[in-house]
Amino acid sequence: MTDHTQPDHPRHAHWLRIAKWFLTSVMVLALLQATGHAGTALLQGRVVNVTDGDTVTLLDDQQALHKIRLAGIDAPESAMPYGHEAGRFLAGMVLGKVVKAVTYKQDRYGRTIATLMVGTKDVNLAMIQAGLAWHYKHYAKDQPANEALAYEQAENTARELHLALWQENAPTAPWDWRVDRRINLQNRRVSLAMRPYSSPYFAINQIAINDVINSSAMRLNTVQRCSMRYFKNKYPPQVHADPLS
Repeated sequence: MTDHTQPDHPRHAHWLRIAKWFLTSVMVLALLQATGHAGTALLQGRVVNVTDGDTVTLLDDQQALHKIRLAGIDAPESAMPYGHEAGRFLAGMVLGKVVKAVTYKQDRYGRTIATLMVGTKDVNLAMIQAGLAWHYKHYAKDQPANEALAYEQAENTARELHLALWQENAPTAPWDWRVDRRINLQNRRVSLAMRPYSSPYFAINQIAINDVINSSAMRLNTVQRCSMRYFKNKYPPQVHADPLS
């Protein structure tokens, strides 16, 4: 007799997803312990937006949004060469996907500094390996030693292979680009503030202002001299006889 009982596919798929999630979590935690990430927090959610090559927005299971700044790397700004390419490459890896964020701290802009993991893949490291990000050596001290070394070696390899932004002989690092941009903006503000004083009308107005100031000073001096003369005439100094004479 043939058994026509059908397997419970929805229930089977449900338990399969749970088992997959559990195994992935165990593997990620083991990887974190091996690379020295002990003591950091683990945040899971879906990436709903990619701002640029090192910043994403994550929606967690409680429907809270987290701005995530990828730790240990610095990708080109959007206005820089390869900036858009870096953003697209990162979006291809994480946008719309469930990821795990190994969080360290928050920066001064309120962003969570984290390493993104898709399964067991280090997304931050993948950006460097593709030649679309620098190893942010200024903050290497905040990374586990093994991770910092892996990021540094990945950058050296990308340089040697002339991948992406390393096709240029001396690409400008994002941190230098941001400093130059701030200086240029400050100079522009000063230039705009000084623009009225560089016009020919200001020279004429300045002459008029000086005339008013000088005229006011002359009038004040005249009033002072007239007042002194008035008081001297009204109250002449008294001459007293010397009692000893």
